Amino acid sequence: MKRVNVTWEKTVQVTLYVPTDMDKHELLAIAEETADSIDRDGWDAEWETHISRSEDMDLPDAECRFVEKQNRYGHTFRTVVEGSRLASGDVMVLSDERDELVNPEDATWWVAPTEPDAAPGEVGE
Repeated sequence: MKRVNVTWEKTVQVTLYVPTDMDKHELLAIAEETADSIDRDGWDAEWETHISRSEDMDLPDAECRFVEKQNRYGHTFRTVVEGSRLASGDVMVLSDERDELVNPEDATWWVAPTEPDAAPGEVGE
């Protein structure tokens, strides 16, 4: 698999006219102050996506497993095995259909087989 760092940023693009004697540092201070108010004031901002780097990863099979747990109401759910790099709250994976980003629990392509003849995606112990 490949690990990729992705950043989403909101962008508001404007053309700004300022006096010719305005110092770059003054302008930067005003722009930064304005940036702090964009979300607070409900501006209509567009999103930009940046992919900063990617690297091939060879995760051990022990990290590529689900475990089943029960919540306090007795409902069973699956989650990524504890200690896996995929168990972090800021990790997403590509969906099985390869058309969207989802939580690791919502895809099975990355799950290692539990037995030599088992299919990927089977729940591991």
